[in-house]
Amino acid sequence: MVLILGMIGYFFGIFYTAGPKPLNATKFCELIVSGMISVFIIEVGVYVAICGQYTFTWNTFLTTLLKCLPIFFLFFATQLANNTCDLREDLINGRKTFASYLGTKKSIYLLKSLTILGFLTPILLAAINQISWFNTLVVLITPFLWKNLQTFFNNPDKHKTYMIFIKNESLYFTIYIGLFFILSLIKR
Repeated sequence: MVLILGMIGYFFGIFYTAGPKPLNATKFCELIVSGMISVFIIEVGVYVAICGQYTFTWNTFLTTLLKCLPIFFLFFATQLANNTCDLREDLINGRKTFASYLGTKKSIYLLKSLTILGFLTPILLAAINQISWFNTLVVLITPFLWKNLQTFFNNPDKHKTYMIFIKNESLYFTIYIGLFFILSLIKR
Protein backbone atom coordinates (compact mmCIF):
# COMPACT_ATOMS: atom_id res chain seq x y z
CA MET A 1 0.00 0.00 0.00
CA VAL A 2 2.85 2.39 0.80
CA LEU A 3 4.31 1.68 -2.65
CA ILE A 4 0.97 2.50 -4.31
CA LEU A 5 0.59 5.70 -2.28
CA GLY A 6 4.18 6.61 -3.12
CA MET A 7 3.51 6.06 -6.83
CA ILE A 8 0.44 8.31 -6.65
CA GLY A 9 2.49 11.02 -4.95
CA TYR A 10 5.31 10.55 -7.45
CA PHE A 11 2.86 10.81 -10.38
CA PHE A 12 1.45 14.12 -9.17
CA GLY A 13 4.90 15.41 -8.24
CA ILE A 14 6.40 14.67 -11.67
CA PHE A 15 3.44 15.59 -13.86
CA TYR A 16 2.75 18.76 -11.93
CA THR A 17 5.50 20.43 -13.99
CA ALA A 18 6.53 17.82 -16.59
CA GLY A 19 5.16 16.85 -19.95
CA PRO A 20 3.54 18.71 -22.83
CA LYS A 21 0.51 19.61 -20.67
CA PRO A 22 1.71 19.79 -17.05
CA LEU A 23 -0.88 19.90 -14.28
CA ASN A 24 0.36 23.32 -13.13
CA ALA A 25 -0.87 24.78 -16.44
CA THR A 26 -4.45 23.57 -15.99
CA LYS A 27 -7.51 24.91 -14.20
CA PHE A 28 -6.98 22.17 -11.59
CA CYS A 29 -3.51 23.41 -10.63
CA GLU A 30 -4.50 25.09 -7.35
CA LEU A 31 -6.74 22.21 -6.28
CA ILE A 32 -4.15 19.53 -7.04
CA VAL A 33 -1.23 21.14 -5.24
CA SER A 34 -3.26 22.14 -2.19
CA GLY A 35 -4.90 18.71 -1.95
CA MET A 36 -1.62 16.85 -2.28
CA ILE A 37 0.28 19.02 0.22
CA SER A 38 -2.39 19.56 2.84
CA VAL A 39 -4.36 16.32 2.71
CA PHE A 40 -2.64 13.51 0.78
CA ILE A 41 0.75 13.79 2.51
CA ILE A 42 -0.90 13.93 5.95
CA GLU A 43 -3.18 10.95 5.15
CA VAL A 44 -0.14 8.94 4.03
CA GLY A 45 1.69 9.98 7.20
CA VAL A 46 -1.20 8.78 9.36
CA TYR A 47 -1.36 5.51 7.41
CA VAL A 48 2.37 4.87 7.86
CA ALA A 49 2.27 5.88 11.55
CA ILE A 50 -0.50 3.41 12.45
CA CYS A 51 0.38 0.63 10.00
CA GLY A 52 0.76 -2.68 11.82
CA GLN A 53 -0.78 -1.35 15.04
CA TYR A 54 -4.22 -0.17 13.95
CA THR A 55 -6.42 -0.51 10.89
CA PHE A 56 -6.65 2.48 8.58
CA THR A 57 -10.42 2.72 8.14
CA TRP A 58 -12.72 5.09 6.27
CA ASN A 59 -13.41 6.69 9.64
CA THR A 60 -9.68 7.31 10.12
CA PHE A 61 -9.49 8.77 6.63
CA LEU A 62 -12.49 11.09 7.15
CA THR A 63 -11.38 12.20 10.62
CA THR A 64 -7.94 13.09 9.25
CA LEU A 65 -9.51 14.84 6.25
CA LEU A 66 -11.68 17.02 8.50
CA LYS A 67 -8.69 18.03 10.62
CA CYS A 68 -6.85 18.99 7.41
CA LEU A 69 -9.59 21.30 6.12
CA PRO A 70 -8.23 24.56 7.57
CA ILE A 71 -4.81 23.83 6.09
CA PHE A 72 -6.38 22.81 2.76
CA PHE A 73 -8.32 26.09 2.47
CA LEU A 74 -5.22 28.13 3.28
CA PHE A 75 -2.98 26.18 0.88
CA PHE A 76 -5.59 26.56 -1.85
CA ALA A 77 -5.68 30.31 -1.15
CA THR A 78 -1.87 30.46 -1.21
CA GLN A 79 -1.66 28.71 -4.57
CA LEU A 80 -4.45 30.89 -5.97
CA ALA A 81 -2.62 33.99 -4.70
CA ASN A 82 0.55 32.84 -6.47
CA ASN A 83 -1.28 32.27 -9.75
CA THR A 84 -3.18 35.55 -9.41
CA CYS A 85 0.16 37.35 -9.19
CA ASP A 86 1.45 35.39 -12.20
CA LEU A 87 -1.75 35.78 -14.21
CA ARG A 88 -0.42 38.01 -16.99
CA GLU A 89 2.77 35.97 -17.41
CA ASP A 90 0.84 32.66 -17.34
CA LEU A 91 -1.53 33.79 -20.09
CA ILE A 92 1.41 34.88 -22.27
CA ASN A 93 2.99 31.43 -21.73
CA GLY A 94 -0.27 29.59 -22.49
CA ARG A 95 -0.89 28.45 -18.93
CA LYS A 96 -4.60 28.40 -18.07
CA THR A 97 -4.75 28.08 -14.29
CA PHE A 98 -7.92 28.51 -12.26
CA ALA A 99 -6.91 32.14 -11.65
CA SER A 100 -6.92 32.76 -15.41
CA TYR A 101 -10.53 31.55 -15.63
CA LEU A 102 -11.57 33.76 -12.73
CA GLY A 103 -9.57 36.88 -13.46
CA THR A 104 -7.94 39.04 -10.79
CA LYS A 105 -11.07 40.50 -9.18
CA LYS A 106 -12.89 37.17 -8.73
CA SER A 107 -9.65 35.48 -7.66
CA ILE A 108 -9.19 38.03 -4.87
CA TYR A 109 -12.81 37.48 -3.79
CA LEU A 110 -12.22 33.70 -3.71
CA LEU A 111 -8.91 34.22 -1.88
CA LYS A 112 -10.71 36.15 0.83
CA SER A 113 -13.42 33.49 1.08
CA LEU A 114 -10.92 30.62 1.30
CA THR A 115 -8.89 32.47 3.90
CA ILE A 116 -11.95 33.14 6.05
CA LEU A 117 -12.97 29.46 5.70
CA GLY A 118 -9.49 28.37 6.72
CA PHE A 119 -9.42 30.76 9.66
CA LEU A 120 -12.85 29.78 11.01
CA THR A 121 -13.09 26.05 10.22
CA PRO A 122 -11.43 25.07 13.55
CA ILE A 123 -14.47 26.46 15.38
CA LEU A 124 -16.79 24.25 13.32
CA LEU A 125 -14.51 21.24 13.83
CA ALA A 126 -14.51 21.78 17.60
CA ALA A 127 -18.30 22.19 17.58
CA ILE A 128 -18.69 18.76 15.94
CA ASN A 129 -16.08 17.20 18.28
CA GLN A 130 -13.43 16.61 15.60
CA ILE A 131 -10.79 18.69 17.37
CA SER A 132 -10.36 20.01 20.89
CA TRP A 133 -11.49 23.52 21.78
CA PHE A 134 -7.82 24.06 22.69
CA ASN A 135 -7.02 23.93 18.96
CA THR A 136 -9.38 26.84 18.32
CA LEU A 137 -6.96 29.17 20.12
CA VAL A 138 -5.46 29.71 16.67
CA VAL A 139 -8.54 31.76 15.78
CA LEU A 140 -7.38 34.47 18.20
CA ILE A 141 -4.73 35.63 15.71
CA THR A 142 -7.28 35.98 12.88
CA PRO A 143 -7.87 39.76 13.24
CA PHE A 144 -4.12 40.43 13.21
CA LEU A 145 -3.56 38.25 10.13
CA TRP A 146 -6.63 39.58 8.30
CA LYS A 147 -5.36 43.14 8.76
CA ASN A 148 -1.96 42.16 7.34
CA LEU A 149 -3.52 40.35 4.37
CA GLN A 150 -5.29 43.51 3.23
CA THR A 151 -1.97 44.70 1.80
CA PHE A 152 -2.00 41.75 -0.62
CA PHE A 153 -5.73 41.90 -1.34
CA ASN A 154 -5.41 45.57 -2.32
CA ASN A 155 -2.32 45.03 -4.47
CA PRO A 156 -1.63 41.41 -5.50
CA ASP A 157 1.97 41.74 -6.61
CA LYS A 158 4.52 38.90 -6.63
CA HIS A 159 7.46 41.11 -5.66
CA LYS A 160 5.81 43.59 -3.29
CA THR A 161 3.01 41.86 -1.38
CA TYR A 162 2.99 38.11 -2.06
CA MET A 163 5.46 37.32 0.74
CA ILE A 164 3.14 39.11 3.19
CA PHE A 165 0.41 36.69 2.12
CA ILE A 166 2.71 33.67 2.47
CA LYS A 167 3.99 34.67 5.91
CA ASN A 168 0.55 35.32 7.37
CA GLU A 169 -1.11 32.20 5.96
CA SER A 170 1.91 30.11 7.02
CA LEU A 171 1.80 31.53 10.54
CA TYR A 172 -1.81 30.41 10.87
CA PHE A 173 -1.35 26.81 9.78
CA THR A 174 1.93 26.49 11.70
CA ILE A 175 0.15 27.51 14.91
CA TYR A 176 -2.81 25.26 14.07
CA ILE A 177 -0.51 22.24 13.70
CA GLY A 178 1.57 23.34 16.70
CA LEU A 179 -1.51 23.32 18.92
CA PHE A 180 -2.07 19.64 18.03
CA PHE A 181 1.52 18.95 19.06
CA ILE A 182 1.14 20.83 22.37
CA LEU A 183 -2.13 19.03 23.09
CA SER A 184 -0.48 15.66 22.45
CA LEU A 185 2.23 16.53 25.00
CA ILE A 186 -0.36 17.64 27.56
CA LYS A 187 -2.37 14.43 27.15
CA ARG A 188 0.65 12.19 27.79
